[in-house]
Amino acid sequence: MKRVGLAVVLALLALPPAGQVVQAAPSSPCAAAEFLPAPILGYKGTTTGGSFYAQTGQSVSADVESKIVLRVTGQGPLNLTAIGPDGQSITPKDLVAHTAGSSWDGIVPGDEWGSFWVFPTSGCWDLHAVRGAVVGDVYVDTDAPAFTAVTFKLASPRRSIHSGQKVTFSVHPEIVPGPVEAGLAGRITIRRAGKTVRVLTLKVAGLQTYRPATRLTVQRPTSFTARARVSFNGTTMSKTLRFRVLPASGS
Repeated sequence: MKRVGLAVVLALLALPPAGQVVQAAPSSPCAAAEFLPAPILGYKGTTTGGSFYAQTGQSVSADVESKIVLRVTGQGPLNLTAIGPDGQSITPKDLVAHTAGSSWDGIVPGDEWGSFWVFPTSGCWDLHAVRGAVVGDVYVDTDAPAFTAVTFKLASPRRSIHSGQKVTFSVHPEIVPGPVEAGLAGRITIRRAGKTVRVLTLKVAGLQTYRPATRLTVQRPTSFTARARVSFNGTTMSKTLRFRVLPASGS
């Protein structure tokens, strides 16, 4: 009985005082990142020996090039790495010194760079900076790009299609934010009288535009359907167009 009483007393001592709120620890360093309002509009990093600030756009997404403006105190070159949620380490695609003035002048100490990144996965990334005696970390939460829609049309719209005419289609996967090429695949299936007569593989033809590797030549008056099917990171969307082919002009 004495042991039970002692356990109860210890349990009561462990409870917080009445009225005291116990806050749970942040689920990740990204959740605890300190965002500062205007005029800074950026994140203040955790540093030793100086200061480290970062400013991003409205969102940072995986597989998309993102620019992050950095201010770091210290002396000498800036060494940057980003450590991902699975321990993967990457370096910026480019790092450009800003020397022509900035909205941070007189507000945030240190020298400024524009850093360009392509984060391969979504999640919490640790931007780790080393400049002389200054060592700092800023945590950035990256989103997965969203595949929202697909637009499918003739590349050069005309009032009608005639036999013997070469037809080029244009497919626009709408990925937010874009453009994104990694993980994207697609094809156009041509069907006539319920049967597949041609399959066209899509290729990149400019920012967020995909076209068949070869153009379709309609040989005779007929009707057919063209169905574009595009997949991105496990999501597939499709659009179908229906055509009536007229006799060749002048026949």
